[in-house]
Amino acid sequence: MAKIAVMMSAEDAGALMSEHFGKAECIMTSGEQGENPAFLPNDTTNGHNAAGIIHQNGCTGVIVTGIGAGAVAWLKAAGIRVWVAPRGISGTQALELFRKGALQELAAPTEHENGGGCCGSSAHDGHAHDGNSSCCSH
Repeated sequence: MAKIAVMMSAEDAGALMSEHFGKAECIMTSGEQGENPAFLPNDTTNGHNAAGIIHQNGCTGVIVTGIGAGAVAWLKAAGIRVWVAPRGISGTQALELFRKGALQELAAPTEHENGGGCCGSSAHDGHAHDGNSSCCSH
């Protein structure tokens, strides 16, 4: 059975998903049907280390709302699939959408609604710094 990771804003399946992969407070892991949820702290708050936590815990997929190019590349190289959930939903809702096949698998880093190419679409360090999104601040 596959193990799925969900990037979370708090250690509660009913909490909202984190809007940025690397800055998630914790990572919820679960079976594909939502069974046996567990929470892993993401003390590093950077995408590369978050990807490592997911890989080390045997996850074969991750559900995100926003993610940068570096993290996408690392996850894809590790054979971990990435699905994108809509912003503003809980971890429980994300898993339900996943089970229904309603999430799209990610082919490229996500962009945010602020019009900037945040989170991996441009700039020298993998982030566009337009100052309009908290995910773009370092």
